[in-house]
Amino acid sequence: MSADPTFLVLHTLRIRGFVSVDALTSALTSESDVCVRTLERLGEEGLAYHRQGHISGWTLTPAGRDMHLSELQRDRQRTNCVELLHPVYSEFVVRNSEFKQLCTDWQLRTGTGDGLIPNDHEDTEYDRAVIDRLVAFDRDNEPLLGQLGQALERLSGYRPRLSAAARAVAGGQLDRFTAPLSDSYHDIWMELHQDLILTLGVERTAADA
Repeated sequence: MSADPTFLVLHTLRIRGFVSVDALTSALTSESDVCVRTLERLGEEGLAYHRQGHISGWTLTPAGRDMHLSELQRDRQRTNCVELLHPVYSEFVVRNSEFKQLCTDWQLRTGTGDGLIPNDHEDTEYDRAVIDRLVAFDRDNEPLLGQLGQALERLSGYRPRLSAAARAVAGGQLDRFTAPLSDSYHDIWMELHQDLILTLGVERTAADA
């Protein structure tokens, strides 16, 4: 059974903190008008509000965060996901360490001596080697992400989003590697990580920061 659409919107707002309608629609693979109606209803109920500015979007109110927690607890009971996800999460933490190293290697390079300097991305051979590692990392994650989706249906949406980001990077859209607010592989991976932490009710540690 799929999660309630209202819960999915609440949950996505809780994970991201701040989200536009377009980003919400993309994350939930839902119709834009459905997301808009849900957001407007949450706004009328005092559970979310729309913030205008250089970047506009929706965020939860304190009451919305309380509502999300209540609905999350119900979702845990409904799906029995905690027991199913804990063993898979242990493997995710290992993969997360690998991904952090990938991001470091993409953003920094060895400079003079043993020091690290920002990667200016002028060495295409170096960048291509890191991109190839990202593509391999994404491919190797397929079994893990499949297990996550089997344990909890709403997690199945991360697999196609991550693969699309990896393909975009390999195709030359370099911002899709680590750039914030660009549906980058890093953004999506961090959303998945936060989703798992919230769903399992665990605290971040040094191992899975």
